[in-house]
Amino acid sequence: MVPHTSPQSTRPVRLLYVDPDRETAATTASALEASGPIDVTMATGAGDALERLTDGGFDCLVTDADLPGRDGVDLLEAVRERQSDLPVVLLVCTADDATVDRARAAGATDVLRKEDATRGRWLASRIASLVDERDLGIAPGDDASEGSLPAAGGSCLFDDRLRVIEVSELFANLYGYEPDALLGEPWTVLFPADRGPQTAETVRATIDRRGSTIDDALGVRTDGCAIPVQRSVTATDSETYLCSVLDLSGTDRGSVPIERDARRQRALAALSRELREESDSDAFFESVAAAVADAVGADCCGLFESRPDAVVLRAGAGWRDGIGRLVGRSTTPSHPNRKARSGDSVTFLDREADDRSALSSLLREHGIEDGFEAPVGTTTDRPWGFLGVYTAVRRDFSAAEIAFVRGVTSLFGARLERDRADAAWTTVVALRTEVRRGESPRDVTRRTVDALVGIPGASAVTGYLYDERGDALERSARAGTLAETDGWPASTLEGETAWRAFVDRERTLVREVAPEPDEVVSEPGLARGVVLPLGEHGVLVAAVDGVDELLEPLATATSIARAALERHGGERLLAAREETINAQAKRLERLGASAALGRRIDGAIATAASRAELEAAACDRLVNHERIAFAWIGAYDIVGETIEPRAWAGAERSYLNTVSIDTTAPPDEQEPTGAAVRTGKPQCRERLLAGDRPERWRREAARRGYRSALSVPIGYAELRYGGLTVYADRHDAFGDEERRALEAIGERLGHAIHALEVTRSLLETTDVVELEFQLRDADLAFVRWASEADARVELESVVTRSDGSIRGLFTVEGTSAERVLELAGRAPEVTETSFVTERNDTRLFACLFTRDSVVSRLLEYGAVVRSLESAPDGATVVAELPGDADVRRVVDAVSASFPGAKLVRRRHEDRRSRTRFEFLAEVERRLTDRQYEVLRTAYASGYYETPRESSGAEVAALLDIAQPTFNHHLHAAQRKLLTVLFADD
Repeated sequence: MVPHTSPQSTRPVRLLYVDPDRETAATTASALEASGPIDVTMATGAGDALERLTDGGFDCLVTDADLPGRDGVDLLEAVRERQSDLPVVLLVCTADDATVDRARAAGATDVLRKEDATRGRWLASRIASLVDERDLGIAPGDDASEGSLPAAGGSCLFDDRLRVIEVSELFANLYGYEPDALLGEPWTVLFPADRGPQTAETVRATIDRRGSTIDDALGVRTDGCAIPVQRSVTATDSETYLCSVLDLSGTDRGSVPIERDARRQRALAALSRELREESDSDAFFESVAAAVADAVGADCCGLFESRPDAVVLRAGAGWRDGIGRLVGRSTTPSHPNRKARSGDSVTFLDREADDRSALSSLLREHGIEDGFEAPVGTTTDRPWGFLGVYTAVRRDFSAAEIAFVRGVTSLFGARLERDRADAAWTTVVALRTEVRRGESPRDVTRRTVDALVGIPGASAVTGYLYDERGDALERSARAGTLAETDGWPASTLEGETAWRAFVDRERTLVREVAPEPDEVVSEPGLARGVVLPLGEHGVLVAAVDGVDELLEPLATATSIARAALERHGGERLLAAREETINAQAKRLERLGASAALGRRIDGAIATAASRAELEAAACDRLVNHERIAFAWIGAYDIVGETIEPRAWAGAERSYLNTVSIDTTAPPDEQEPTGAAVRTGKPQCRERLLAGDRPERWRREAARRGYRSALSVPIGYAELRYGGLTVYADRHDAFGDEERRALEAIGERLGHAIHALEVTRSLLETTDVVELEFQLRDADLAFVRWASEADARVELESVVTRSDGSIRGLFTVEGTSAERVLELAGRAPEVTETSFVTERNDTRLFACLFTRDSVVSRLLEYGAVVRSLESAPDGATVVAELPGDADVRRVVDAVSASFPGAKLVRRRHEDRRSRTRFEFLAEVERRLTDRQYEVLRTAYASGYYETPRESSGAEVAALLDIAQPTFNHHLHAAQRKLLTVLFADD
């Protein structure tokens, strides 16, 4: 039979409506008939109504309380004498407690305010539900003893949020409220036992399942007293719910709701205690299943765990077997599998609504016909699993029972959270030890990922390390399982979300983690993953269920991993620093060795009297260096364009006899000496054994144990004197320091050889060419100074130093030292100008001449400047050349460099060397007898030895003179001797 309250019902309700106001009665009747299948018969008084009831066939009676003659309550009493089960609704304009109590005592099914009832919807719904309740046999009757049946309790109407929008006088009276006071109150104010997570959704789902529900429940009056009621709830066609109650107080059934509620409360209390007692997880699971089955009267109860690839029965009550049994797979459309992945608060199992083939074999084997399932866990999109309550017969589960199960799932969820937290923190504690075993940043990341994926709720973890060379986050480790539809995170993170988390060093919640973390979310409940930065080292990407409770342990684990990575980074930094320090120490050692070698070469330059002596001494000193096994110097033959050996030292092993060096061959095929002379640049050859078919010189060198070679050119300006080559028995013997040092040695040797060659030419010939130039070029430094300062400048001497630099002394007359230093600071021809001394109005200065100076340019072509005098109107330069020198070449070079130069005199002179006798005679002529005696006595007494063998006081005592007198005569004698040696006659 289809209920009258169902929208599909077509069976009309026959209603007798009693109202003395015919117009009002007609209006109400029309509204009732328009609201549903209701046939209304109207009566105007009690007598008329009783007469019509005599004929029978009515389903319900609605009467106004204010009737002429006998009132509505009198009519009610008369009806009850005839028909005890006929639903009777009394309409009142105003209701006081006395009227409601009188109506209740007379057997009124409900009492409504006429103003509300005549609107049609409220009254029509109430009539339909009363008729349905009578048809189902749940209304009071007269076939039982007094006090054994429930009394009418009234009704109220709820909206879709389960808040009161209409209430009958009888209902309000039962709960101890004024009707208006209940308007807007929620369901749980009237039925607090139903309170739980998502109460409205749970109650609506229970009602909507079959259109209506009937159960015994506990209501609570305004004074706090519990009322056992039979509750009937019907879903109307206007998105409202009509709730009517019967008062079970004083009946045999009155204690049942109380006992059921007490049993549920005791079960929750026992589970709460067990939760606090650190019991074993499996034992707690069994306790949950048993407690729920007992509290709701279920035949079977089970805790089902949802795993990535299956659903497993973890614990249960009422099952013949099957604990640990797989009851669903991700690819199988089984009922448990669908529910495990559902986000609904409660899912009902209905034989009529569900295909039997979709039920798991476990449910089919136990003949399950009805039941419901509630998700368990901290997230609704991917819960841990679900708690299922099942019966072998169809039945309605009350909202209180469902609220109880939801409360149990909350406790179970708390236990899961605690277990997850315990497991997470246990993992975090163990991670401290685990990451210390990491041998590299990649190993630390792998160990961290492997550990974190063991935390319940962390289904997959991927570690990315920052690659500085590629400027990318590269995957270094991964562990866990992701859904097949998700796939694994990318091997390289390129998306903005991960990079922003890495750059900003901020933990970021994301909706998805594969193939890349995306869609940043702020609410943990919406996140399925989290990006955890590892400082400057990279990020961890974790796919998690229940992000909120895992954030703190994951963050702590990330800090531990970051500290381990920083320790490795620190160790690498320390190792790198130690390596740098060692490299610097070795470099300093090599620099020191190179500097010492340079000083030894300078010593050879300072003492050598000839080119041959210098080259031999240089080779001897070079092989004393720890990295050099063999050294040789070759001279460049400009005619044959070959290199001829002149000096060598070390392990030569007849190498020079086996190779010939032609500077015209390609540089890559030449022995490095030829390449250095030809190109004018140093040549380094490492790994002489490399190559399939090495050149002849390589083979010969390798046979003699040489593994690397370094050659530098020896020259001066455009002159090529030859080359210097050293060999080593190590392939890496010549680093940058050695190359720079040997290049500098080659340059100094070139300058020294040039100076020796010029000196030799001048000393070995008696035929000398003297050239005198007039320079009017204002760009010449000395001319410019003389012009700007109105002074006279004169060159006193020129000396070529061992490092190739040219040092000069010059005097200036007619201006201040400060003015001269200012002018010299702007002149490109001189550097390092300094004031030496002052005598009368003449000031002496020292400087280094650069290649831009006339002194250097003349010296390049073998000409030695003997004098240089500058006045404001120009300068006169006198230079000497060997008699066989190419004078035209020198003159052209000076004219090209100094356009204002003019050769004004050329003179050949036969210069004969002074004999020793002539020199001594000149010395004796210039010194007084006393000066000569003091000088000879000081020399003979060891005064000039180092250290001195006699002091000045001791020599003065030998001469029987005072020491100041000795100093005076000695100084005068030395000055005259030097004048004979250096001054021009």
